[in-house]
Amino acid sequence: RNGGSATDVALKRVKEEAGVDAKIVGPVGETSYEFYSITRQEPVCNQITWFLMEASTDKSQYNKELGFKNGGFFNIIDALARVTYSQDKSLLNIAYRKHKELSS
Repeated sequence: RNGGSATDVALKRVKEEAGVDAKIVGPVGETSYEFYSITRQEPVCNQITWFLMEASTDKSQYNKELGFKNGGFFNIIDALARVTYSQDKSLLNIAYRKHKELSS
């Protein structure tokens, strides 16, 4: 987004949106979706690159000014329950398996 690399954008957004300093462990995958933006009056295609990250703390502060109403760190069961789309759930499962492999 805005000319930055996917890793730079991901780290910046995690900091801005959740108040978390993190480092990228590795890529997990990509998702994309399209929708019609009523405010822009045009179709929008969003492409999201998922990363496994390691946070410097387990504390977060979601950014209410950006419209976030909730956020935090969740165990895998709770995280999967919060994710809406099946492709996102699949990538979350992949990230969790990678995390477990690296932790053992």
